[in-house]
Amino acid sequence: METSTHIRMINSETNFRCDASHFEIADPIEDSSWDEQMLIHANATIFHTSTWARVLNGAFGYKPFYFCTYDGNQLTTCLPVMEIDSLLLGRKGKTLPFTDHCDFLGSDLAESRQLLDKVLDFGRSRKWKSYELRGGTDSLENVAAQRKCYSHVISLEQGVDHVYAKIRGSSRRNIKRAQQSGVQIQHHDSMDSVKAYYRLHCITRKRQGYFTQPFVLFQKIYEEVIAKGFGFVSLALLHGQPIAGAIYFHANGHASYVYGASDKSFQHHRPNNLMLWDAIQRCIELKCQALDLGATEDSNNGLRQFKNSMASTEKTIHYYKYDFRQAEFMNHNESHLNDLRLAVGKKLPTSVLNAVGSLLYKHHG
Repeated sequence: METSTHIRMINSETNFRCDASHFEIADPIEDSSWDEQMLIHANATIFHTSTWARVLNGAFGYKPFYFCTYDGNQLTTCLPVMEIDSLLLGRKGKTLPFTDHCDFLGSDLAESRQLLDKVLDFGRSRKWKSYELRGGTDSLENVAAQRKCYSHVISLEQGVDHVYAKIRGSSRRNIKRAQQSGVQIQHHDSMDSVKAYYRLHCITRKRQGYFTQPFVLFQKIYEEVIAKGFGFVSLALLHGQPIAGAIYFHANGHASYVYGASDKSFQHHRPNNLMLWDAIQRCIELKCQALDLGATEDSNNGLRQFKNSMASTEKTIHYYKYDFRQAEFMNHNESHLNDLRLAVGKKLPTSVLNAVGSLLYKHHG
């Protein structure tokens, strides 16, 4: 049976064309039916939707190119890509900026690999220097990964009691310690709560030696995600003072821990254990089936142990980077450069980390 060629280019600036059947490059911001198409897929998360595309586009001006295959009018596979056009670092593609991991949407591995080939062809036509993919492990088992991380997902389907029973005894004791210390957890959807979280975020980035993501990102997260009912801010308070915080997203039955921060001088009160446990209960109330705790670096054993102790299932995820000049996927880890940056960053004042982050993160993604 002969199939028809179905091509739609919503973004008028590109002249890229493809003769594959039922293939489109879509712009979810311009396509009013995008989220409806996305959310019929059980594994679609907020990072596949127009909501997150609006955050990245609004904060940094990144251009969305979402590679899709269709069976008739039914979306079957999607690989979201943002183009970062930087005067400092050149042009590149990324799935997705400021996102721990965003896998292919769809279960057909052959279609997923074909979409990746389309992305690379497109990148050559756009003169990208590189393309980065965070996820896609099942579709790229024979491709060299640049580095690996761990994801941790808590299943929420069987309810609060089932989750609590799976939490390790040490973490249950830490939850009780926080309660006995007078730590209180509040969930908010206000801009003031975002600002309170961001203060803790700056403290944490300084302690870790990282440059700080610009506040415009969190402003757009508030406008596009939290204010529209797709997320909330958790704050742990002691005597009315925020000592730890986190930002969560939720859509289509999937919740995601996106950012977390704390004041280490209050760590002995164990606010993070109680805050996460309270967020688990909140996500169950929101009818979420799973809570993704985000990516953990291979070297961060402490954070990995904490997430494993909170009733999560661990999975290895891989980050891939294709170098268009070398015409191959890179398999060398640049962790030594990151270690050097962290060593320098820990010696810099918070104001410098914030200023440099505001300048550079837009170009890096």
